[in-house]
Amino acid sequence: QIAGYPGPWLLVVTHYENDMGKIKAYCSTKEKVRYVIGSYQSSGIKDIHTYQGSPECFLFKITPEIKYLVPSDGEGESNFFSLYNLNTTKHRRRGLGFGGRDFELQARIDEDIEDKSYVNNGPDLTYGYGYIASPGTDKLKVRDIEIWALGTPENLQ
Repeated sequence: QIAGYPGPWLLVVTHYENDMGKIKAYCSTKEKVRYVIGSYQSSGIKDIHTYQGSPECFLFKITPEIKYLVPSDGEGESNFFSLYNLNTTKHRRRGLGFGGRDFELQARIDEDIEDKSYVNNGPDLTYGYGYIASPGTDKLKVRDIEIWALGTPENLQ
């Protein structure tokens, strides 16, 4: 469980797609491009349904190239991340959202990780314009996901 952790944290996601930016059900290893993407968040995770975080956070891609999306690139919104842990309506699914607004997030790791996780390559009010997967990708094919707790020894206990 990640809710309730008081310190900074790092989300790391491995996503594969073919070299044309489109996802195929069966690709040979040669055709696949590996993307390692994620988010650094400088504040803890509360089990509340509202945006959380601080301006020190960012989204990133480290393979196949290094790229960062930081809040200063946006239009001044502070929608750093949201934990969707409560099913408050039939339209809201559990997961982690980054940037954007409720249903137009910059990135989302859904409770149905393999089929419903996505990235938005368009403009974002918090993180600006950019992409953390390939420019033509909107659906994430998550293969691995890790959340690392960071911070002081007190945070880690």
